[in-house]
Amino acid sequence: KQHKQTEIEMVLQCSGNGRSYYANTFRTSGTQWGKGGMGNLRWKGVSLKNLVSDLKLEINPLAKFMTAEGRDIPPTNTAADFEHSMPIDDVLDKAILAIEMNGEPIPAVHGGPVRLIIPGYYGTMNIKWLTRLRFETEESDNYNHIHRYRTFKNKVELGSNPPRTLENSRPTWRQKINSTVWFPANNQQVKGPNLNLRGVAWNDGSVKLKALEISTNQGETWDQIQLDFSSGPFAWHHWNAQLKFLSGKHQIWVRAVDTTGQKQPLDGSINWNPSGYEWNGVTKIDVVVT
Repeated sequence: KQHKQTEIEMVLQCSGNGRSYYANTFRTSGTQWGKGGMGNLRWKGVSLKNLVSDLKLEINPLAKFMTAEGRDIPPTNTAADFEHSMPIDDVLDKAILAIEMNGEPIPAVHGGPVRLIIPGYYGTMNIKWLTRLRFETEESDNYNHIHRYRTFKNKVELGSNPPRTLENSRPTWRQKINSTVWFPANNQQVKGPNLNLRGVAWNDGSVKLKALEISTNQGETWDQIQLDFSSGPFAWHHWNAQLKFLSGKHQIWVRAVDTTGQKQPLDGSINWNPSGYEWNGVTKIDVVVT
């Protein structure tokens, strides 16, 4: 609290958010999230880079990773404690040691009194009840970092579950480009002909999003919708679209696109993995217009 405070608004998202959509191809393990495993929050705390400078710490140039530990204990006597490693070059400039969430002290259930916050990273990397940071030459060999919260570098066979290693997999660090529809809900009956669609789009904040794209003809053509960037690069960006529909059943496709041309894949199952991480396929909803 004695150091200069920084505020960040960002998407906090489970790496398994959207996991249930993989089941259209092959069901994965884990909680079958729709798009409910996320939120948009404001964090306040001390910039990690400023803290290192204020304390006159010298990080050994051979160190490539920052490993974060929390105060929580393993769920059983034989289970591994929880920690994660992140690349120093990427997180030192953006991470904060947060002490407030949405203008209030962080509740214990959300990781207070101090939580590591790395905007643009999946939630599991934002370590709760932060007690220690280690600057090291190698990634942690902790079970949770090596064998959980990782996706395979190469495509794996549907239904398979190969052992994960440092060589064949990568951590769920940066959030993929993504979007969702707040209204209407999937299979909702709505009154037409005019329909006001709304939702949000987001990514890891490293590249600016360009637009939200909507298709009402299964991807044959796309209309671009402007995004609201007022909350900063790491927050979710709201969008609204006014469309007109004839009575009947319609399918609406939604995807985000960034300034480099990267966009959500038409089929998110191309990234299938046994834990169901990092789903970012095009959002598809059915609506019945009356």
